[in-house]
Amino acid sequence: MMDTVTLIYTCKERLSRANSPFSDFSRNSKGFAQAILSGDELRRERGLYYPTIRYCERPVSGGTTGTTWELAIEFSIPKLLCGNNLYEFNETSLGSIVQTLYERIIEMGITFIQQADIPHLYVRRMDIGKNILMRSRLEVDSVIRSIGNAKVNHHLNFDKVDYVNGGRLVRFSSKNEDIAFYNKSKELEQNSASNDTLIAAKFSGVLRFEIKMNGKRLIERRMKDAGLEIPDTWEFQNLFTNKVCQTLLLKRLNYILDCIPKIPLDDESNTPNLLANIVAEESQTSKRGGFSRSLTRLGLVYALKSGMSMRELETMAEDGFGKAALGQLKNIRGSPGHCQLKNLLAVKKAVEEFRMLDLL
Repeated sequence: MMDTVTLIYTCKERLSRANSPFSDFSRNSKGFAQAILSGDELRRERGLYYPTIRYCERPVSGGTTGTTWELAIEFSIPKLLCGNNLYEFNETSLGSIVQTLYERIIEMGITFIQQADIPHLYVRRMDIGKNILMRSRLEVDSVIRSIGNAKVNHHLNFDKVDYVNGGRLVRFSSKNEDIAFYNKSKELEQNSASNDTLIAAKFSGVLRFEIKMNGKRLIERRMKDAGLEIPDTWEFQNLFTNKVCQTLLLKRLNYILDCIPKIPLDDESNTPNLLANIVAEESQTSKRGGFSRSLTRLGLVYALKSGMSMRELETMAEDGFGKAALGQLKNIRGSPGHCQLKNLLAVKKAVEEFRMLDLL
């Protein structure tokens, strides 16, 4: 689903304190000017969510061909409609989004934008995401740990940090893109008022997967990579669709999952390929005994997939081969365990099905 979006409105004239609600303009010697209109004060006063609106005035081609004046309207769609981003909305809610946003910007003093203009506004930034309901927080943490092992290419920086809500976050980022996985349950607990306690309790295991994309060039490239058609007009109404959001999320999720050092998630029966993958990986990390480690690890993978617990495997290894084999078993690296594989597959399935959460 689409979460935060930045829409661009081109003004017909220069804005000033006299003809706009903006009061604090900053200018530089090159002719750039900007001002910010925050909805925080109105939010505290009325208990409603308001967007952040930025005015920018910039010379075109060094000022020789004129000056452009534009407004960047940044807002979270679910927060605009219901105050939090647990709820999810698709294109069927476009009319409600447009009407509510129009009412909010009018209350902020922006009266020169018409409601009919909003669906046609240019999209400069869009954040898409999915709230994935897991059975428990332990499953959410398991997914985050597994994804934290992904070895992405050098174009994405990896970051594993403490999230502001007290949970854990795994982030892969570049200059204009940010991919994050985190435990949303902590945030729900902290933000839940008394009337939302039941909702927070029900959603005690929520994995948040989101992608932030800034700039038409990047968004367009990601759409092409995912096999999506580029719309004839780069407008809010053309990008705010389930198909666009789901396809982009699934494309990036599959890339991250493929980068986790493990056997393929969807190929559990191809023993020769599985063994070849394991041998290739072990040969890079083990100077001696790589093949024997590979066979041991192959047996471990299939035992875990069959549902056998690690404790049972450890007991069998120690009884049959002694403590040395037990130590080798505990030191095996790479493939996620049986439960970790199930959790990763559950995340993939949730994005493939792309159903909105049932909050009733």
